[in-house]
Amino acid sequence: MKSIKHFTYLIILAIYFCCNSCAPYSLIKKESFPDQNECESFINPQNNHIENPTTRIIVFEESFKDGQFSPDGSLFATVGINGLNIYSFVNKEPFLIQERKFLGHIEFVRWSPDGKLIALGSTDKYLYLYDIDKQEITNWRNVGSYHAPYMEWSSDGRYIFTLTGSPFFDPENVIGRLYESEGLRFAKEYYYPKDQIGFQTPLTFDWDRDNPEEANVLIRTNYDFLYLDGENEKSTSFKFDNILPNSYTEVFWIGQKNFLALNYYSKEESVIFISDGEVKKITSAQISSDINDRGNIYKGTLNRSNNLLVSFGGPGILFHCIGEGELVYLGAINYPDFHFSDRIIVNWETKNAYVHKFQSNELIHFDLSNILN
Repeated sequence: MKSIKHFTYLIILAIYFCCNSCAPYSLIKKESFPDQNECESFINPQNNHIENPTTRIIVFEESFKDGQFSPDGSLFATVGINGLNIYSFVNKEPFLIQERKFLGHIEFVRWSPDGKLIALGSTDKYLYLYDIDKQEITNWRNVGSYHAPYMEWSSDGRYIFTLTGSPFFDPENVIGRLYESEGLRFAKEYYYPKDQIGFQTPLTFDWDRDNPEEANVLIRTNYDFLYLDGENEKSTSFKFDNILPNSYTEVFWIGQKNFLALNYYSKEESVIFISDGEVKKITSAQISSDINDRGNIYKGTLNRSNNLLVSFGGPGILFHCIGEGELVYLGAINYPDFHFSDRIIVNWETKNAYVHKFQSNELIHFDLSNILN
């Protein structure tokens, strides 16, 4: 019996080391990083080649449309046609601890900065606030969207900004509304430019979360970009020649009135820096040719505490530091099985990254503990 157990143990070890040595990805790093923005401190600099992070597929019981980790990294909330599910990771596996059904499909989920509330955007045009301790909906409001409202919290958790929808469906020509999180009280609304009335649809946005009442917001629509300066409640429009707006998959607020937009279509014009509603610089993303010949960045997530951007593009997970007017390439993990519709979710507290296959019940896990400092 002991010999059988010993033999089984050796087989398990052999499989483990084989899988880790033959994994289809590895970290590729530049030899030096710019000192002025301290980008080198974000990636483990000890070796030019770091051992492959462990990868595994986490299978949930139900498919989901959107997911986000709580600020402390302990809980994971998913939403979809089955409502809201909240998981705790026990021995690195998801364990369902709370669930809530809704009449409409929940499309978006965002944790409050203190981790006590979850904002939910539903196809019934309602914005819901779910209290994690009370395990119930504490506030809800019809925000006038013709689809599920896309929303983000302010840094202090006192406000929520929501996109409304196309002006064709909104006779008031409203593009976004600001609400106080306490009671979801209406605070302010913002409008499309008069010459933009039509079938224009807001797709994604980011905003100055530290100064929510000023509402400096950059919105990407299917036609162009709209910038809200927060002063006159109107928005200004600006376009880029010869580039389709749908090429810009992500916009990020990077401090004060500064934003950047990522363009997956063009290698030379993959990053656009925008400040105070004006385009300041259009540049490339400095992506290593070893990982991505096209230079594309599809989707990502930003750690605002150090301006570290983790994204995927081409055949890999990419690591960039946002410097002054440049996106500095730090390294990448070779992984060829991305699809444009996938999204990356990072648990910054536990240093784990997950690739969510579009509308599936799978997360592909990457351990970044030996890569991120």
